[in-house]
Amino acid sequence: MKTHIPSPSAPVLESTMLRRALFALPLFAAACDPYARPADFYGTADKPLWDSNVVTVGDAVYARLPAGERLVRIQSDGTLSTVDLAGASPDRMVATPDGEALLVFASWQACEDADNTIESPDECPEDDLVTRRELARVVGDKRLDAFNVPAHLNALTFTEDGRTAVAYLDYTEQMAIEVDGLIDLGEVMFLPLDGASPARSVSVGFSPEKILFSTDSAGLNDKAVIFSRSEVVVVELGTLDVVVTYPLVLDADQVVDPADAVLTEDGRVALVTIQGSSDLYELDLEKHSIDLEELDDSPVAMVNATLPEFDDGDDLPVTLIAYARKAEVEVLDQNALELREPLLLEEPVSDILATPDAAVMYNRNSDSVKDVYHINLGSYAITEYRVANPIDELRLSPEQAYAVATLRPEIASNNALDAYQDSRWGLAVIDLLNQEETSLVLEAEPIGLALVERDEATYALVLMQGLEHLIQVNLAEPTFFSEVELAAPPLGIGQLASGQFYVTHDAALGLVSFLDPSTGDLTAAGGFATPGLFHESTLLNR
Repeated sequence: MKTHIPSPSAPVLESTMLRRALFALPLFAAACDPYARPADFYGTADKPLWDSNVVTVGDAVYARLPAGERLVRIQSDGTLSTVDLAGASPDRMVATPDGEALLVFASWQACEDADNTIESPDECPEDDLVTRRELARVVGDKRLDAFNVPAHLNALTFTEDGRTAVAYLDYTEQMAIEVDGLIDLGEVMFLPLDGASPARSVSVGFSPEKILFSTDSAGLNDKAVIFSRSEVVVVELGTLDVVVTYPLVLDADQVVDPADAVLTEDGRVALVTIQGSSDLYELDLEKHSIDLEELDDSPVAMVNATLPEFDDGDDLPVTLIAYARKAEVEVLDQNALELREPLLLEEPVSDILATPDAAVMYNRNSDSVKDVYHINLGSYAITEYRVANPIDELRLSPEQAYAVATLRPEIASNNALDAYQDSRWGLAVIDLLNQEETSLVLEAEPIGLALVERDEATYALVLMQGLEHLIQVNLAEPTFFSEVELAAPPLGIGQLASGQFYVTHDAALGLVSFLDPSTGDLTAAGGFATPGLFHESTLLNR
């Protein structure tokens, strides 16, 4: 039922594949690993020497050094350099979408006392000691410029064309918010990365949590659609003027919070779901009107997809809407804004991954649901797979021929062998082309998963907690795998722009390995966590 409301506004490592084929790559490691030992000096550090949550830009990774208050750049060839942040300390960092620059939330201490002889924080009167912050733009190991961003704006999102970043408050319960005089909890700040105009703040209601961007006929982002408590605000990116505000309630005493939102393919309509509600809001960004679509239950996921060659040979853009408690997925026609025939499943799903002509659906929220559905969106044909344990994470291979899921332990069943598998972490490999599923038992908890294709084959690279090796699984024959010895226990894995992979390690002085999947070469860079380790805190007045 629809209600209309007028709105005011590997490559793989080559080896002979045996049932348990072991493969060790050449590494730098000797019998003694210097990077795994604590630093040989007297003294203590209140902060960790390095943060293993690195960020990639191009073919390099950036790592923060909290104890030394430095930022280091580690290139895949092992070259190390310290980034000059003009005396500031890095707090958080985000790569720009084009992969060309790094944005760094940085801070430093300053003294507002007029005494020019004060040089350290200890010498500054407590009431005059302040922390100043900026968002620095880094290219390579150089700080090019910076934006003066309010301290409480701690998160960034980017326009799809990469021209603008938007800073906003990403609030979590009991999080400490820094207040300097006063702050606006509805503030967002637009940061033009091309330098064409100055940064500017806009107030957009209370607690904005999601920002989407519409595009014009030239494919450039022209409007920001900002979702906050009880309202949606549309801002023109060129002028930063508020175009229209859509109220999500008719009574000012009512409060609703958006749960999810997507824009239709043409950017004409914003679809909004509300926490705890079965209503779907359809906000027309051109006519400035609101329609309400009453759904059967409260949605849990909403994803745009395409029904290929559906209408006289033309593709039909749709939005797939899943329910938390109902075993069906609604199909909303984006052209007509009407619900079509739903997809009927056996179990509810919580997540949807859409490909150009299909969708993979699964449930991460329920331990009792282990089904994975592969749906041909052209024919509505549904293939159901059942994995051994509840799904913790699921990914599609680059060519969407495989779905790979990590499986978490569950309450053991009565059968002895089933109980063994139930109580352990696992890996499920689903061959979507040949319609085959294999659930494997892992040696330990997985802490990193990457998928790679080479020579018409696809492989999963899996890191496990506390194990000093990486396993490489051939997805076409998932019971065959090889092991890659690592220099130290791993912490995470990621991919560089070149296609190489990096692995961070549990090593006190810092250790990152780089794996070239086309050759199998593994190199390492370590000991980079020492810059600034013995520095004395100084004041920076700039």
